[in-house]
Amino acid sequence: MKKMMIAVGLMFMSFSTMAGSAAELTMFLSNKYIEVQAIYFNGRELPVEECNKDDVTFMHANGTYTYTANTPCSDIDDEDETGRWRVYNQSGKIFMETVSPDEVSVLTVQSYTSKQVVVQETFEEDGMEFEFKMILKIK
Repeated sequence: MKKMMIAVGLMFMSFSTMAGSAAELTMFLSNKYIEVQAIYFNGRELPVEECNKDDVTFMHANGTYTYTANTPCSDIDDEDETGRWRVYNQSGKIFMETVSPDEVSVLTVQSYTSKQVVVQETFEEDGMEFEFKMILKIK
């Protein structure tokens, strides 16, 4: 679950081209907290575990982030973490990338406002396609 929260989280999604720019989204995210508001897997909303509802990620303007697991979950290794983040344009789409000590996550930005970002990742496993989507609240 921690990885889903970071993929603050931090995966990157691909969808249709939208108005706005990577620079604008970077400005919205810089020096702000983000938290997971909703998670969807293959179109079905998944509950955000109670112990993860108060987890936050601070997106520093210098391109680093700090993930804080405020209430530890008993069944997973839920530790605070730091890493790097960036937002970039490619092929008419905006992507959000995070690099943690354990992994690189690249989510396609589906839409954003000054208050929330919707990111998505589509991946294939064992010949089946899956879609992971998160709504991230900017605070």
